[in-house]
Amino acid sequence: MWENSGIGGIGGRCSGVLWAGAGQVRQEGDSDDTVPAWRAGLAGRRGGLGILGGILLVTAYLFTKGPEARYAKLCVRSKQMEKDFFNDPKKAEWARSKGYKGLQDPDCKEWPEFWEAVKPF
Repeated sequence: MWENSGIGGIGGRCSGVLWAGAGQVRQEGDSDDTVPAWRAGLAGRRGGLGILGGILLVTAYLFTKGPEARYAKLCVRSKQMEKDFFNDPKKAEWARSKGYKGLQDPDCKEWPEFWEAVKPF
């Protein structure tokens, strides 16, 4: 009598009536407008799984590299920008008043240096 077409009975069928879950009943043949159109692409389940899969692949790859590559930090801003910031007396005074010694980690690497540490070939 019951055909389970969902997880835990949600979305099951019983004599031509679809149980949509959360107390909603739809007749067979009704259009399924439960998923908004904006969730069709990257915002949808498959797009999210692809992004998550990519992050997991990069993480797994980095575990195969040495500690220098695993602990490499990518600079958010260029080191030249940080030098220019602290060469401006007004900005440097503001940073000192806030207790900043730098805008980013001194051990961070700019993109070319970072790529050399983590590149796959």
